[in-house]
Amino acid sequence: TQRRVEEIKIRGGETVRDTIFYTHHGPVVYRNSEKPYDWDIPAGAALRWVAHDSSNELATFMYLNRARSYDDYLSALSFYASPAQNFVFADSSGDIALWHQGRFPLRWEKQGQYLSDGSDPAYDWQGWVPLAQNPHVKNPARGFVSSANQNPVDTNYPYYLGSNYAIFERGGRINAKLAEMKNIAPEDMIALHNDVMNLHARNVLPALLAQLALENFSPDEARAYEELMKWNYENHASAIAPSIFEYWWQDFMDLVWNDELASAYGAIKRPRRDVTVDLILRQPHARYFDMRDTARRETLRDMAELSLRSALRKLTEKWGPLGPAWEWGKTRGTDILHLANIPGMGRRNLLTSGNYTCVNATTKTTGPSWRMVVAFGPQVKAWGIYPGGQSGNPGSQFYDNFVEDWVAGKTYEILYLNSPNSTANRIAGQATLRSAL
Repeated sequence: TQRRVEEIKIRGGETVRDTIFYTHHGPVVYRNSEKPYDWDIPAGAALRWVAHDSSNELATFMYLNRARSYDDYLSALSFYASPAQNFVFADSSGDIALWHQGRFPLRWEKQGQYLSDGSDPAYDWQGWVPLAQNPHVKNPARGFVSSANQNPVDTNYPYYLGSNYAIFERGGRINAKLAEMKNIAPEDMIALHNDVMNLHARNVLPALLAQLALENFSPDEARAYEELMKWNYENHASAIAPSIFEYWWQDFMDLVWNDELASAYGAIKRPRRDVTVDLILRQPHARYFDMRDTARRETLRDMAELSLRSALRKLTEKWGPLGPAWEWGKTRGTDILHLANIPGMGRRNLLTSGNYTCVNATTKTTGPSWRMVVAFGPQVKAWGIYPGGQSGNPGSQFYDNFVEDWVAGKTYEILYLNSPNSTANRIAGQATLRSAL
């Protein structure tokens, strides 16, 4: 164990000194005398992280910018260590590829999900997955490559990569749409970026609705039920059903898991939503659908009805009776906050479509910060947009003039110049950087 004192310089104030202890695993995040900010990082535990090792990710991007072939692309990726990323390749001759690139330690199944005994050498990382065996594919028979951060491998892959991958919904929707497309044009890909089909709702909502006893419904509950029954599972800003479903699902998850996972150390992380969906669809009599703090044994039907009534009550308390105020763009909306959280410098309550379960993964405070479609050919063309503007001056009309078009799913054709001497009518001005030497 090594002890290191780090100095943090404070402008106009005294220097702050922080004592860090390092083991051969990595730094001790919190000492026993310190109070953790996050309860699931216990005091006295060391953190082993690939990003603490030396690496040269900048070289990857420098060489990718100069790559002229698939071999150049692979050579550039060899410098990349962490955090793991999906790198897509395409060239004008029609070759395509995707590499799930990073430096992955050799670990047994689930190692790293729980605390390990740092004094036992068996818990040390035992080496690295060979780079050539990182998950990858080139020119697959299906004719496309894709990723929405879902698990990149199946059960035949011989190495354990980790567990914190996205659930299948977005990746599944992307793959299904690409598989059915013919003669794909840029407009098709722009539309796919804005796809708001909610596969999660499409998978589980019919089963939840089937649990409800309609004869017990009040008129307002019956109206909410009808909204859900006629929903096409698309999270459009103007739709009411997405709001009902999202409130219902959150309350359902709370009701099912909160009593199961409470402990003296705080709430244990609950199972992912796909695990809960699997219970609903395949194990409707599972013991988890019983509330442990009541005398009677509840069922899936009880949980569905109780959580729906709770969700409708919350919606009514916050937004009034069922009506236009319950539209998804209003109940969820999106806030684009300033990077430094300076009040008034962002945009709030945008009436956005999409959700974390959709290809258009816009949420309350996150979303696609850069949409781009590129068409290869003799003359490369590209379209893109981001939720901001081309000026950093809050007083400029160009500070946030892209935002409304970003909300609407529009894109702009990007000015693509073939050389430093290329000209175009769209260039409003030029700046030349000169060396002071």
